[in-house]
Amino acid sequence: MRKIALLLICISLIACKKENEINSSLPAEASLVQQLEQFPSISLFTQALAICEDTLNASPNEITIYAPTNDVLSAFLQDAGANDFTELKANIGSEFYRAWLGCHFFPSALRLEQMQTAYIPTLAYNPLGQQIHTYSQREKSVLALNGQYVNLISRDNTIPSGILHISTEKMQVPTITKLVSANGNSFSILKRALLLTENSLASLLNREDQMFTLFAPNDAAFDRFFQDVGCSDLDGFIEKFDNQALENLLNHHIIRGSVDISSLNGHNIKSLYQDKELSINLAHGNLKVSNNGGFEAHIVQTDITAFNGRIQLIDQVLKLP
Repeated sequence: MRKIALLLICISLIACKKENEINSSLPAEASLVQQLEQFPSISLFTQALAICEDTLNASPNEITIYAPTNDVLSAFLQDAGANDFTELKANIGSEFYRAWLGCHFFPSALRLEQMQTAYIPTLAYNPLGQQIHTYSQREKSVLALNGQYVNLISRDNTIPSGILHISTEKMQVPTITKLVSANGNSFSILKRALLLTENSLASLLNREDQMFTLFAPNDAAFDRFFQDVGCSDLDGFIEKFDNQALENLLNHHIIRGSVDISSLNGHNIKSLYQDKELSINLAHGNLKVSNNGGFEAHIVQTDITAFNGRIQLIDQVLKLP
């Protein structure tokens, strides 16, 4: 048994050495497609990249790639009813195809242990050219991206352009709803509240054909709000008022369009609740959003971007005027 174990270790070391030799033999100016062609288990991902008509298939520096295996992408093509990626691109449109592919890329070279729990930018862009984010959550060697656990069969591979991880999952193009749902640390109450509204605001903010901006109160903000209105929690609020009151409240936190919030300093914007106005102001270096009822909140994180809009994280619930 000991000899067999030693033999397996030797085989593993030889395989690792061979892979490193393949990587180190690539010239620094090799295109990204050429670099990924050295990894047979992701040949379908390399094909998907090869038909992407933009800078993704050039040779960017200092990037991280989470590349799905051939089995994953083969099943994906079958589910999508496409024979290959050229057909998939034609079916879903170049814009969405590029966004889907770009969600597998991050603009800095990060080994697994360097991934943080945060919203981080990808190399995907929404229809307005705004850089899409992913919610990354890591605990030791366990990583989730947009709420989806990532099983890495090979990690921290060094290529001339950065770091390659090979995964048994493909990335999803995040909507506002998906970015809220993924962040259980800050938005567990908001996630459930959006689902409980009479007309399902979660579905509205999951649409890919419309743009919105959501002023998103975190859990601490909701806890303070419930206490202020004499409720113990979200269920208590619905019981005391009703689902329509919850929908009205949340609609007051949504505006149409995906806006760069800093560009709205000094402007009034209309929420989805009866076109009631919200004001954006910069005071003492801090952006604030307020309504004409005098309730205001600090915008503590700006312009978290999804395919269909943006999230502005705020520290207070905006009460209805």
